[in-house]
Amino acid sequence: MAPTLWVFGLIAALSGGGFNFRRSENALQAWMSSIRRLNLLLLIGVILTACSQPRPTPRPTATSRPTLIPLPTLIPTLTMPPSPGRPSITPKPTRTIGPVATPAASIVFTSTDSLFTLKVPSNWVTSNGKSQMSNNQSQQMNYVVLSAPGTAPQPAILIYYNWPAVSTLTSDDVWERAYALASATFKVCPMTLMTGGSITLGGEPGKYIGYLDSCGVQGELIGFIHNTVNFGLLIEAPNSLWDKWRPILRDISGSLVFTK
Repeated sequence: MAPTLWVFGLIAALSGGGFNFRRSENALQAWMSSIRRLNLLLLIGVILTACSQPRPTPRPTATSRPTLIPLPTLIPTLTMPPSPGRPSITPKPTRTIGPVATPAASIVFTSTDSLFTLKVPSNWVTSNGKSQMSNNQSQQMNYVVLSAPGTAPQPAILIYYNWPAVSTLTSDDVWERAYALASATFKVCPMTLMTGGSITLGGEPGKYIGYLDSCGVQGELIGFIHNTVNFGLLIEAPNSLWDKWRPILRDISGSLVFTK
C-alpha cells in the first residue's frame, strides 16, 4: 500500500501540487557550483599546505682540505772551502805555532794596478792577483796578501777590492759586504764577530769589526770605499800573538796611500 500511495502522491504533486521545475533546476545548479568551489578551495588548501612545509636542509658534504707544507728555512752558509785560484790567508793551523820573524826594515809595496802603496817589512811574503766571486763566477775582484815568513799561521794582511755590490754601499755598511766576501771566498775557518768601531785608512772613513775564527786566529775586518771602489781589509795573527801584533798590523795598514 505504501509504495502505491507514494507514487500517487508524487504524480499529484507533479500535476498540480505546485512544484516549480525551473526553481529546482536553479537550485541544483547553485548547489553544484558550490560543490565545485568547495573542491577548488580544498585543492588550493592542499597545495598551500604542501608548499608551506620546510624543505629538508641538505647536510654539507665534507671537503678535503689541502695539507699545508711549511716552507723550508734557508740558512745561508758563508764559509766555503778553498779552491784553485782562491787564496786563503787562514790555513788550518798545525799543532804548534812556529816562531814569528821579527819585522825587518820597511819597503814600499805597490799594487799591480798602481792604485795604492803600503810600507811592509822587507822580509814579508807578498802575493796578489784576481779571485772569482764565490756567488758569481763570472765576476772577479783584486786581492793582495802580505804575511810574515814561516810556518802558517803567521801574522798577515789581506786586501781585496774592486768587487761589485748588489746595492749602493756607504762607509758605514760596506764592512758587512766585506765580511760576507771574506767568509765565502778567503777564510777557511768560520769567524765569530766581536766588537768594532770607526777607522780611517788612506784618508777614507770606514768601519772595523773584531773577530775570532775557529782555527784560533784573531783579527779585525775593515771596510771602506775609495772613489766608488769597495775595499775590504783583514789583519790577523794567531790568538796567542794577537795582542803583540795588533799594533804592528795596524801600523802597516795605516801606511796605505792611494796614488790615484
